[in-house]
Amino acid sequence: MKLQTSFFLVALATAVAGCAGRSPSTEASLGGLPLPIDQPRINDTPSTKISLEELPDAVQWGQYKVAPYIRTAVALQALEHATALERLHAMAQSRDAHMRVIILCRMLFAARPGSDFRSSGIGAASFFGGTDYSDWSLEPIELVDGVPFLITGGYSVGGEGETDEQYLDYCERSCEWSSLRYSIKTKQQEREALTKLTKSAKWKKPLDAREQEFLEKQIQAQDQRTDNAWKEIASWLIPMPKVAVLSGCELKIDGIQCRLFGVRDSKDAETAKRAKRFLELYLQTFGGYFSIYNACFPVNSKDGIPLVWVLGRSNGGWAQETLVEAGLVEVDYTGFENYHFCIPGKEKDVDFDWKRCFEDAAASHKAGKEPKVYFVNPTLNWPAATKK
Repeated sequence: MKLQTSFFLVALATAVAGCAGRSPSTEASLGGLPLPIDQPRINDTPSTKISLEELPDAVQWGQYKVAPYIRTAVALQALEHATALERLHAMAQSRDAHMRVIILCRMLFAARPGSDFRSSGIGAASFFGGTDYSDWSLEPIELVDGVPFLITGGYSVGGEGETDEQYLDYCERSCEWSSLRYSIKTKQQEREALTKLTKSAKWKKPLDAREQEFLEKQIQAQDQRTDNAWKEIASWLIPMPKVAVLSGCELKIDGIQCRLFGVRDSKDAETAKRAKRFLELYLQTFGGYFSIYNACFPVNSKDGIPLVWVLGRSNGGWAQETLVEAGLVEVDYTGFENYHFCIPGKEKDVDFDWKRCFEDAAASHKAGKEPKVYFVNPTLNWPAATKK
């Protein structure tokens, strides 16, 4: 993927400002809600802050957690109805909503007498255990004793899906505020609710190990370490902090270990060694003038490492793209097929087709074309240098 140099600098500034510039003063915020430990909170008040930042991603596999959504629902129900709707709209209008407000709508609204409460039009859902839409009236969630479990593994989207704001508008027009009152749950109550769900007669066939793990993770505490890491990543400005390359796919920036999204080291030791050298040369070529373009869309590996998408200035290509073009790493995004992030467009942010990027890079390597970064630093004999 090529970007004009002037456009890159504008886009980079926009991307950094878009992440670092967000604060509770510009968006509805829920930052003051502590995680429940042993006992439920009983003193939630309208002064409790409300924020998208406190709501784990419901799109990326394994990121969703039930507790923050319950806390948010409690906080919203403690407000006057009109004020709660204002808070919901403030969140739904954010480019980072990504199904979070849709889930809150399914929790906080209910069908009016004699009418239906339809699901959102965000795409074709992928269900577990042989189930389908008819089994889950509140898709994408299932409420079990007031605990909202995510029961979809992802969505296939063709064209423009319904946004969080559009779905909230529908709920406000066609539904009523639910009479179900939420309360903060203890870990034991969350566990009991999960047991009820996994033993439900709704499942048409036994859940496999991966599906069991998907549901189990929803009651596990958020990893504060990786949350803090992403906050630090989103704060970085060019020139970037000191970076050390650990392998062809891993690097440490300002002490935070990161991994390139969508690629893994080759099993061949010599190729893996060359990939590390290639990434070192890539970063040396751009100096501190590179950026992490998915900083507003955090995603972590199963072992808790932030997965980043890196771009150097000028027309040198994305870091993982050039590594694939050079044939030095293997493409592997297993478990993250539904991940997406946005990049700055000429008029507005647009979803980046990273799968297509990988496909084009692999095709370029197969055709014998040189990686784009070669043309940024043409004085360097890249093939020879990576063999040193």
